[in-house]
Order: sequence, then structure tokens, then C-alpha cells
Amino acid sequence: MNSEVDQVLLQRLKSDPPQTVLIVAPQLSPVLLEFSKQAEKLQMTHVAFENLEKSTHQLERFEFAAVMESTFERLTNHTAQQLVARLRDLHAKLLWVAVSDGPDSVFCSKDAMAQGMRMVDPTTFGSKDTKWFEFSLRFYKPIPKWLNARDWANPDRWDKDRW
Repeated sequence: MNSEVDQVLLQRLKSDPPQTVLIVAPQLSPVLLEFSKQAEKLQMTHVAFENLEKSTHQLERFEFAAVMESTFERLTNHTAQQLVARLRDLHAKLLWVAVSDGPDSVFCSKDAMAQGMRMVDPTTFGSKDTKWFEFSLRFYKPIPKWLNARDWANPDRWDKDRW
């Protein structure tokens, strides 16, 4: 694994520590392994490429999930998109995906944006060659201001306001 990518992920985990973490990568880096041992309330699960298909069907929901760019090296674009969609929809409240836009990239920035992801601020969690994309339902679909009992569907106001 790229140590710069590991450092960015470690920085993110330290800034807002989740209780459950899923890391999808060919192998777990020593930096992340050491962090998981030191963190008291952190439950880190690692899924390697070899058992990726079987493992994702049995996973529960995690507060934070990260897919490393090295995971995509052995996948086709279609399989990579299915993996990200499955993690996004079923297994992660907050999903981070490391993306490289090189000529041999299987999963690129356009694919991440097509999945409804937004790019993480590179000044906060930046790395030179890798872009991080995130998906959280609260960022994707914020609750509109009009959707509240005072302005809409308030039974107390049915006799007072008509349109």
C-alpha cells in the first residue's frame, strides 16, 4: 500500500474516530494495523481481494468504510462499480474510495462521481497522486428546510391555510 494514502486515511480516522471501520484492500498496511491495536473502541475489519465476493455478502453495516486504489487493480470496471455500489448502499454510513486517474485505472474519478460521490477536500485530506471520494447519505440528500411540521403537512394548520 502507498504510505501517503495510508497517512491520509489515518489522519481521517483520527480526526473523527468511528467505532466500526471496514478496510477493503489486498493487505492491511502496518500503519493501519498498529492504529487499530492502539485505538480502544475501534473495531476494524479487513477484507482482502481473495475473498472479496464471499465476504461482502456477509458484512454488517459499518460507520466508516474505505476502499484502497490497489483493490481495483485486479477488478474489471463493472465489478469495481458493483463493489462500490454495494458498500455504499448496504455496508457503510460513510464510504471513502481512493481513486487514481492514470491511464490504466479501472475505477476513475468519473466513475466515483457517477456513483454520487464527491471529492474530499485535498487541502484537508490530500495526497499527491490519489484523490479521495466520499459518499454519505446526509451529504448526498440533505433534508430540505420546507420539510418540517411547521411549514408542510401540519394537521394543526389544515383548517387555517388552504392552497
